[in-house]
Amino acid sequence: MGIPFTADQFLDVFRQYNEAVFPVQFLLVLVAVAALYLTIRPSVVSDRWISGIAALITLPMILFKNKSL
Repeated sequence: MGIPFTADQFLDVFRQYNEAVFPVQFLLVLVAVAALYLTIRPSVVSDRWISGIAALITLPMILFKNKSL
């Protein structure tokens, strides 16, 4: 049993995602760096901030996933 998609189809999914979130991509990177900082320097509320950041980073994937279908 082989893989149900070609390498070009697999890479095309990444291309479509990157095109869909392009303007927001830089903001998402900054938010991810903030989450990394909060894991290195934990505070009383860092767990809540990290959870919120994870949700924020996941949101564009949820919103734009079906856009290309």
